[in-house]
Amino acid sequence: MAQAARIFGEYAVVAAIGGGVAAMVAWWVTGRVSHAATALLVGSVLVGVLAVTVEPLMAGEAATGVNLVPFRTIVQLAPTSLARRNIAGNVVLFVPVGFAFGWAFRRRRHGFAAALAAALGLSATIEALQWVLPVGRVVDVDDVILNVVGAAVGATVAAVVVRGLRSVRRS
Repeated sequence: MAQAARIFGEYAVVAAIGGGVAAMVAWWVTGRVSHAATALLVGSVLVGVLAVTVEPLMAGEAATGVNLVPFRTIVQLAPTSLARRNIAGNVVLFVPVGFAFGWAFRRRRHGFAAALAAALGLSATIEALQWVLPVGRVVDVDDVILNVVGAAVGATVAAVVVRGLRSVRRS
């Protein structure tokens, strides 16, 4: 099961990258992006993130801990290399989420807010699933905070890409 989730997650990441590139090229060439390309980008990013985060670490084990105090884990792990991996992993994992939702809502001028709301909802859902499902993971509010930071980075990148593509299309 874990192997299937990992493989499915890898295919979702490849589909997200392909969908994102296809959407940007289509928008640059024609000025429009199909709803199907946008849905492929958003859907594959969501599936990829879920496959990576709900994959069992210790199958059959309940959550190995719960931290509801903001920044506790980050401060406790700060002097270790594990902290850098935890921070980078949680931030980087949600950059595509922020990019996908920033891209999907680019016309409504709410792309950044939509990306943050989606990241908050998705991250809280993941933590709840990690608590309920027997995957042997730690439930941590710091993960939610870091995930939202990653989505903010992704939404910012999406806004820069959108502006860049608009300026290239005009010239």
